[in-house]
Amino acid sequence: MTLQADIVLCVKDLRKHFKVESPKRAIVRAVDGVSFEVKRGQTFGIVGESGCGKTTVARVVLRLEEPTSGSGIFDGQEIFKLRKSELKPLRRKMQIVFQDPYGSLNPRQTVIDSVKRPMMVHGVTSGGQEAERKALELLSIVGLNPDQGSRYPHELSGGQRQRVAVARALSLNPQLMFLDEPTSALDVSVQAQVLNMLRDLQTKFNLTYVFISHNLSLIRFMSHMLAVMYLGKLVEVGPTESIFQTPHHPYTHALLSAIAIPDPGVSKGRPILSGEVPSPINIPAGCAFHPRCPYVTEECKGEVPPLVEIDKRQYSACILRDRRYRLDLYKRLIVPT
Repeated sequence: MTLQADIVLCVKDLRKHFKVESPKRAIVRAVDGVSFEVKRGQTFGIVGESGCGKTTVARVVLRLEEPTSGSGIFDGQEIFKLRKSELKPLRRKMQIVFQDPYGSLNPRQTVIDSVKRPMMVHGVTSGGQEAERKALELLSIVGLNPDQGSRYPHELSGGQRQRVAVARALSLNPQLMFLDEPTSALDVSVQAQVLNMLRDLQTKFNLTYVFISHNLSLIRFMSHMLAVMYLGKLVEVGPTESIFQTPHHPYTHALLSAIAIPDPGVSKGRPILSGEVPSPINIPAGCAFHPRCPYVTEECKGEVPPLVEIDKRQYSACILRDRRYRLDLYKRLIVPT
C-alpha cells in the first residue's frame, strides 16, 4: 500500500483487546476498530475521557504493544508486519513523549546521558564526543542551560524534565512524535511554555505530532485535526475548528459543554449526561454511548453506527446524523443552572 505524499501515517481498523483473568475469560476492548490518517507537518489530536483508549492507540502504533488486528502504514511500511529485528530503524522515525517525565527518565543517568543514549544506541553519531555536542545543542533548543546537562532528573523541575524528554525524542530526528498528555503534570504557566516550545519545534523541524489529551483547550490550541474517542472507538473526526464550532455527536457536545470559561460573569449550564462510563469489559450493544445519551432510541441499542461524513472532512458515528436535531442540540443538552 502506498500513502499519499502528504500522509505520514495511516491506521485502519486497529484493534487491541486484552484478556483478563477475572471475570473468567473476559476481554477488555481497549481499542476497537480505530481508523485515521495523519498529515505530514500537522498535529492530529485525540481526545476523550480517561480510559477511552487514547494511550493504547499510541503504544500499539509504536509497537510497544502488539495489535490484535488492523493495519498501520508509516513511511511506506506496514508497521504491524515488521519483525522485532526490523523495528529498530522504525523507532528512529517515530518517538514518544510520555505523560510522566520523571517516570520515563532514568533516575541514575544525568540529563546529558539521557539525551545521548538514543544516538549511541542507533549509531547516528560517529562517537561519544559528537553525541555530547549534539545533546548540548538539543538542550539549548528546548530552553535548557548547558550546565543543567550534568544534573539528574530529581534535581530538575517538572517543566525542565519534560523539556529533557522532548530533547531526547528529538535526538534521532524523527518524522512523527506522539505526545501523550505532555503537560498534564505541569502547572498552567509551565504548560504554556512547553506547548509554545512544541509548536516552535514543529515549525523548525517540520515535525508531525499525534497529541493525546483529555484537555480540550490544549487540543484546540495544538491540533489541526481532531478525533474524539469513547470506549475504544472514534465517535467524531474532523478539522479541529469545525468540530469546536459545529460538533455533530452528542458526546462531543457534552465534552465541549464542560470547558471552563474564564469569565465569572458567564453562567454555564451543566451537561445532563446520566450514568457512568460503561466498563470496557462489558461494552453495551449498539452504540456504546447510548446508556448516557439524552437522544437514545431503540435503534441506537441495536446498531453500531459507522463513521460517516457529515460535512466536508468531518465524520460522526451517530444514527441521528440525518435528523434535524443539530441546530438546537447544544441548547437542549445543557440545563441552565
